[in-house]
Amino acid sequence: MIARWEQGSVSPSIDNLLAIVHACGFELPLVLVPRDTSQDQSLEAGRLLSPERRVDRLLERVDGGG
Repeated sequence: MIARWEQGSVSPSIDNLLAIVHACGFELPLVLVPRDTSQDQSLEAGRLLSPERRVDRLLERVDGGG
């Protein structure tokens, strides 16, 4: 089963994942937290740019930041 997880052919259930984490001496607390959407608009605007324009913007930031 572990080999199948490693190969990506199946994913462990939450129960199995928690059992593995616990067997390794760790805890994995599952806590619901509010989703941070503060960057969504900026990310969407960047996603709509062409790859060339994305590179241009990155280079502008690198040149401007140094």
